[in-house]
Amino acid sequence: MSPRLRLALALAALAAGLVNLALLLRAGESRPRPLAYLLITMVGVSWSFVGAGLVAWTRRPANRTGTLMVAVGLSYALLGLFFNAMVLVATPAAFALWYLANSLPPGVIAHLLAVFPDGRATTRLQRVFIVANYVATVPLAVVQLLLVPLDRLGCAGCPDDLLVLGDGRPDGDAVLTVSNLSYVALGGLLLWIMLVRWRQASGPRRRSMAPVAVVAMVLVVAYVVREALETLVTSPSLLGALDLAVIVILMLWPLAFLAGLARTRLDRSAVGDLAVQLGEPLPPGRLEQVLAPARPHPEARLLATRPAHLCRRRRTPGRAAGRERRPRRHHPAPRRGSRGRAAPRRRPGGRPQADPRSRGDRSDDHPERTPAGGGPRAAGGGPRLPRPDRRVRRRRTPPGGAQPP
Repeated sequence: MSPRLRLALALAALAAGLVNLALLLRAGESRPRPLAYLLITMVGVSWSFVGAGLVAWTRRPANRTGTLMVAVGLSYALLGLFFNAMVLVATPAAFALWYLANSLPPGVIAHLLAVFPDGRATTRLQRVFIVANYVATVPLAVVQLLLVPLDRLGCAGCPDDLLVLGDGRPDGDAVLTVSNLSYVALGGLLLWIMLVRWRQASGPRRRSMAPVAVVAMVLVVAYVVREALETLVTSPSLLGALDLAVIVILMLWPLAFLAGLARTRLDRSAVGDLAVQLGEPLPPGRLEQVLAPARPHPEARLLATRPAHLCRRRRTPGRAAGRERRPRRHHPAPRRGSRGRAAPRRRPGGRPQADPRSRGDRSDDHPERTPAGGGPRAAGGGPRLPRPDRRVRRRRTPPGGAQPP
């Protein structure tokens, strides 16, 4: 975003807000709504969304959240200009233009809440909602102007035959009822989209989204309640109080966005300071003081002083928690002979095969063990030569040199 475009948008919002403020003060008692409600709608909401949107647009130009926020602020400024023109001119055509412009800002707000914080639709449900949302703005307003008498839409001094189709039509109440129910359904779908996005968000994203998500959910709930009561209750004071509550919550949404942004910046600055401090050699006992602000938990001191092998998580028995450990396979012991030795291996013909580990005849492999001069051992017969027993200890000679008896 170029600095010139940012300056132009800021000056346009400022100028539109000042013009609306001057026209509202000049209108006097001819205003159809309370002055506080009109000031918050045309000046407060416009400036708050444009200011926060320019900040978001400057920080992340690729994200469309800032663009949508600026669009919401400018749409409310344009709505204020149409409203003041309708009050000054007081003609049915001016009322029709204001009524069409009045249906546009809620659609842009719903679009912003549905795609926040990514700035664009990422699921099919979001795309379907955005299409249905914009269908329920200007096209539905045109249908209402064609089929509903203008006095039911808020123009008490307008003739019913301004638009020929709206003259004495008996289906005007049905059109208004269906319109309010469609607004309620869209509000419920938007609330579901926000809840799903909150559940799928990670821990750091939830921390930055918490102020915005809370204000947005309260806003949607208040709007749905207002539209539902309009089909059941005809009390102007109750509906006016709900309208004021909705517009005040809407003005607080950009402030909540800035609060979440400031929280993210503070978290990043704390992590940066921690990295700088940990990159330097620390004196003994300084590590606990450095980690305390970053981890304000009662166990921070314990985790900083415990040995590494005690901080590891214990493994649950088995491959996963809740499963029993599989028994190990039992390998049978090797078959033993009669004297505790391993049984001789058999050849394919059935004759036993000599085991090199056994104490059998080893004269062929070790000729040095054959008796001198051949003899019966060399011929393969006769008894074996005795082997020295290494376990027998040598007798020690007494200090006097005398041999034991």
